[in-house]
Amino acid sequence: MAASVQSQASRRSGQRLLWQLPLWVYRLGLNCLLGEYQLLLSLVGQEDGKDYRALLDIIGKEPDGSAYYAVAAQDESAAWYRALMDHPKATIVIGRQQLQALAARLPFEEALSWLRGFAWSQPVAYRALLQKAHLPYDDSEAGLQAAARRLLVFKFKILP
Repeated sequence: MAASVQSQASRRSGQRLLWQLPLWVYRLGLNCLLGEYQLLLSLVGQEDGKDYRALLDIIGKEPDGSAYYAVAAQDESAAWYRALMDHPKATIVIGRQQLQALAARLPFEEALSWLRGFAWSQPVAYRALLQKAHLPYDDSEAGLQAAARRLLVFKFKILP
């Protein structure tokens, strides 16, 4: 029994390390390797002055590049999420581009629509996203709806 718990704990820590690897890629300045699949969100909390960073998966963008749609595997208890909701202006880094953006969490129907498109066009990436969020994979409409309710889906409108 103890070996099973220890094995499970080491597996989780290994997964955590794997999911944090892209953040280290950004820190080392090699973010161009990730292309337009992930964005690094950076903001300063208005109340506490702390720097917050989070890595989000890009699930789409406007054809003219005026906005990106991204999803976070964390939940609403994340400190960066609370800071972003208090002050939605943030810096995002995508590949080699550093952009100022205004963030807005998408309402359920819009989030569902973007997740549906992402699941259809990038099924492997969608499955990996659900795994990061500790959600079961279910490609049915009910599964997509459950994911849209649980995941944090944002629109980042690029500022001039």
